[in-house]
Amino acid sequence: EVRARPGLRIMAHTHVVRVVFEGQRAIGVEVTRGGERSVIRAEQVVLASGAISTPGILLRSGVGPRAELERLGVPRVADVPGVAARLLDHPGVAMFYLPKPGVADVRDALVQTHLRYAAEGSSRLNDMQLQPGSLVPLPVAELPAVSLMAAVGKPRGHGLLRFPTALAHQKPVIELRALAHPDDLEQAAEALELAWLLGSTAPMRELATLALPSERGLGSRASFREIARRQCGSGYHPCGSAKMGADDDPLAVTDGRGRVRGVTGLRVADASLMPTIPSGNIHLTTLMMGERFGEWLRDGT
Repeated sequence: EVRARPGLRIMAHTHVVRVVFEGQRAIGVEVTRGGERSVIRAEQVVLASGAISTPGILLRSGVGPRAELERLGVPRVADVPGVAARLLDHPGVAMFYLPKPGVADVRDALVQTHLRYAAEGSSRLNDMQLQPGSLVPLPVAELPAVSLMAAVGKPRGHGLLRFPTALAHQKPVIELRALAHPDDLEQAAEALELAWLLGSTAPMRELATLALPSERGLGSRASFREIARRQCGSGYHPCGSAKMGADDDPLAVTDGRGRVRGVTGLRVADASLMPTIPSGNIHLTTLMMGERFGEWLRDGT
């Protein structure tokens, strides 16, 4: 039913190279399809390519920090310092367990329950997550193992995106910088300690045995800090790389309705807009943003 709408055209195997401007007004997008380049004209362009790809399209289009555009050799359309200036994510840490026979199955739902709690000394409610996992995905296979995974819900640090070239298919260098801020490291260490304590209870020991990290030397907060530093990774919730904000915010790429500063006819409508990361998974927030943008575009606002 949706695909049959006369105002919708889905083009598979099509890669957006850049937004095309006349002066500072967006008039369409340049794309590649089947090895051919063409321009699709539009009265308004809405980028919804996600927190990793949207900043790259903006930079290739000449919208971004002046120094970055000069480095990439892209003619400047608008000097917008906040494009790709930071990347938000939920730093994740985990403890891994070998389950007893019959406890875990790779066909089980990966995450079935959640513990939400406030970090020590935090002024926010439920800014931490702790959850069990019923498999451990590896590059070569999915192991029927058990994990206790945690995520820092409101990290104070942030990462960076850097595009080595302005080539259309250039992948960015992602500098996660997880736990670089000492408060984030402390919260991750606290979460690992809580996971270890839960995993040490009698009901859990009946189900599984700790495999990684080694139980030897665990117990002090310093030991959990060291584990967090070694094995922290992405929570797979990238956002904030082209944030919305007030007019007086020098890093605000767009206004509160996703309209890109310094140009007209161009909006961003994806998780890159988030000025701060939600304390929980960003999926529902992103869906809400899509609904709101749909209403605004429908109503011409």
